[in-house]
Parts: sequence; structure tokens; C-alpha cells
Amino acid sequence: MTSIRNIFASLFIVITAISTAAGAEKIYKCGTSYSQTPCADGKVLSIEDAPDAQQKKVVDANTRRDAKLAKDMEKERLAQERANRSAPTQDQTHSKTSDSAVIAVTPTPAPTTITPKRVKPKPYKPAGFVAVVPGSDSAPAQLKKPPKKVAAKAQ
Repeated sequence: MTSIRNIFASLFIVITAISTAAGAEKIYKCGTSYSQTPCADGKVLSIEDAPDAQQKKVVDANTRRDAKLAKDMEKERLAQERANRSAPTQDQTHSKTSDSAVIAVTPTPAPTTITPKRVKPKPYKPAGFVAVVPGSDSAPAQLKKPPKKVAAKAQ
């Protein structure tokens, strides 16, 4: 059973590969665009898949030359950065030669921002609840307020 599947899969792959094989097509350059259909001023371009050995040698030599040039430029840049770090700046040399010209500058403090105090909302205190029996004619009793504390008078 699996051998039949393997044969079928292999046959399917072969048929698919044959049917999708790309043939050599002509490419036409029409002005600044490229097309597969010929045009009035079109020039046929020959497209090769792989460069020959001579072209490969030239490309490899150019790549090696560019890499060497990049390394040399990096070394020069690093040397220049080291020289710039070790050389005193104009401000440093000026302050060493004339000490009387040095003025002490104190930095100004950053302005402080004032944040307003946040006011908390007062919680809602509901009045007392009095249950009323439906159908009764009596009015609901009023809640008594607690007596206020009276401060004792000094005698």
C-alpha cells in the first residue's frame, strides 16, 4: 500500500516538474521598461543564468578590493577618534593659560511646578430608611437626630 503511494507521489512530482519547467523567453527593452511582448523600438536582451569564469574573477577581485578599502578606512577613522579624544580642546587650553578669565557660573535651578492639592469629594450619606407597611394609614415616624454635644461652660 505504501509503495503504491510512493510511486504515485513520485509520478506526481515528475509530472508537476515537467509541466512547470520554464522555457527560455525573450525579453524586450522598450525605452525604459521591459516586456515579454515585442514593441516598435524594442531590443532583444540576452539573459544568461550564470556568469562565465572571467566575470566571476573580476567580481571576486572587486569584492576583495572593496573589503580591504573598508578595513583601511575604519582604521583611519578609529585613529582619528583616538587623536581627537587625547588632544585638548580649545576651551581646555584657554582655561589653563588665563586663570583670571575663568568665571564661575552657577547653574540656575529648574523651575519647580506647583501641583494643586486634590480635594476629595465628600461621601454621600443617605438619610435613614424607614419601612412603611402598605395599606396602613399611619405616617412613617421621623428619625430622631442625635443631640449635639454641648461643651461644658467653664465656671
